[in-house]
Amino acid sequence: MKRVGFVLLLILIPALTQSAYSQKSEGSSVRLTVPRAPWTMFISGETLVLDSQEIKPDGDQGYFMLTDEKAQMFASLFIEPVDKCNTSKDCRDMVWKSGNPSWQSPRNVRLSQIGEISTLEFLMPEFQGKPVRQQHVYAEFVVDGYWVDLHLSKVLYQERDHSLFENMVKSVRFEPKKAGLADDKRKGQPRPDGRIAEEAMQFVAQASAAYVKQDYKTAIRLYSKALDLERKQPTLEKNIWRVVVDNLGISYGISGDNKKAKEVFEYGLSKDATYPMFYYNIACAHAEMNDLDNAITNLRLAFSYKANMIPGEQIPDPSGDSSFARFLSNPRFRKLLDEISSK
Repeated sequence: MKRVGFVLLLILIPALTQSAYSQKSEGSSVRLTVPRAPWTMFISGETLVLDSQEIKPDGDQGYFMLTDEKAQMFASLFIEPVDKCNTSKDCRDMVWKSGNPSWQSPRNVRLSQIGEISTLEFLMPEFQGKPVRQQHVYAEFVVDGYWVDLHLSKVLYQERDHSLFENMVKSVRFEPKKAGLADDKRKGQPRPDGRIAEEAMQFVAQASAAYVKQDYKTAIRLYSKALDLERKQPTLEKNIWRVVVDNLGISYGISGDNKKAKEVFEYGLSKDATYPMFYYNIACAHAEMNDLDNAITNLRLAFSYKANMIPGEQIPDPSGDSSFARFLSNPRFRKLLDEISSK
């Protein structure tokens, strides 16, 4: 939501939204998908974060890597169309029979289930001659024509750690993608040119690769090209479009161009007037420009629309956001924080 010949694509971000400028992770739930899958996958851990993702150009397959520092666990997963297996159990059995050269003398092998999900578990006492006590759990999901092969691992494993694996597998859920702005605008209009949709997604993929690498200058250029195409002919799914606008504005903000960042988020609001993160990020831009009045106004609006967050996301806590640090001792800002916390 893994990799040779794939294209990095940050169409998904840690589900608890980050501050536009501090880039501080606020939570442990991550949402993952590929463009052609009809759903978005959510997975949670203690401090789970998305490290990298690669999406094939056809938008049908993806590989994702995640880490949970607090639990000291690693996770990776493939998303791809169902082909050689059609059920969770069939896929689990196929993974076991296919094997993997990296599995060195697995012990305590169990073909089991966590809830309704078929799992493969084993312990690797050593790796390349060194003691690791690494526990592996493979959990297989088959949802609406797509297979998710989830792999969890933890070194220095103890029996009491098994609940960490169980909880992460049980946290997985799938939510149908909502119709986007593009779908709304296309009603009653001819079907869009597939070449434009493909080109827009290529720009998003390239921009997001740059964004992940913190190459914000390149991200700005490529996200802008994607939005130029979107203005001419809407093709992006709603939440992808929201992330593109967010990442473009954030890139400007981190680069120090708060005026341009504000313009990008205002464009977002002109198309999606109740999405709270646009208001939140405009508030960040105003705060960076030392404009307390407009920062307060837009933060208040952001929290008034918090029910419209993308499922699985939460608005960041402004009291912990570096953009607002200069206002923390201001009585008016403190009053706003009290209002927000009481709701």
